Amino acid sequence: ADMMRVARQISGAHPIEGLIVTRNGHLLPEGCNWPGVQVIEAGHPYPNEKSIEAAESALALARSLQAGDRLIVLLSGGGSALLAAPAAGVSLADKQDVTRALLQSGATIEEINRVRKHLSRIKGGRLAVAAQHAAVTTWIVSDVPGDDPSYVSSGPTVADNSSLAMAREIIEKYQIEVPP
Repeated sequence: ADMMRVARQISGAHPIEGLIVTRNGHLLPEGCNWPGVQVIEAGHPYPNEKSIEAAESALALARSLQAGDRLIVLLSGGGSALLAAPAAGVSLADKQDVTRALLQSGATIEEINRVRKHLSRIKGGRLAVAAQHAAVTTWIVSDVPGDDPSYVSSGPTVADNSSLAMAREIIEKYQIEVPP
């Protein structure tokens, strides 16, 4: 929400419409009642139903764009839980269980987010792909060591350079029990 406030200030006469996704209880004290801006408070560190709503709203917004439009993504840490679009065959409960196990395992954030990308329809650059012919710009406030943008919020607008085999190695390394 704070990032959107700043973007709206610097945009001047050009109105910004879109979506704010933040964790429960983290809205600006003065609120975010801006025309054309939807606000969703979602779950963190574990995704919840609102996280799915947020991801579906972000994907729908990206898909609605045309050539000549611009998608600006203001991204900071926490988006891996806040934007949950489970891949086919993966339930919200599955994502919650795997996330919980990974967070308790001692895995690094890079390892955790590598696995998350392979359980998602929005992470690993898939939000950018949904924007099709629109220009995509992402401004990132990094919370990961080394500042690799593909790991901040599991890189919804950054191509994934990992493989499913790499994600499976992490699951095996930490002996994570995963649903079928």
